[in-house]
Amino acid sequence: MVEHFGIAKKKADIGFYLGLITTAFLASQSVMNPFWGWTSDRIGRKPVVLLGTLGTVIGFLMFGFSETYTWVYLL
Repeated sequence: MVEHFGIAKKKADIGFYLGLITTAFLASQSVMNPFWGWTSDRIGRKPVVLLGTLGTVIGFLMFGFSETYTWVYLL
């Protein structure tokens, strides 16, 4: 996907840009975990799990249909 977007100048740079995408994903999970834990305590585990699953499906679809590297990185 990164190669298709043409963002990497060399083949060796593809790993760097993939690492940025992975880091953005893990950082957003780390930032949002306390919020979802607090929400789970307030409204219950089942609604939070359902919302999380729906959000994951929507996020993966948006990721898969992204046409630019910037859009992928911001998801």
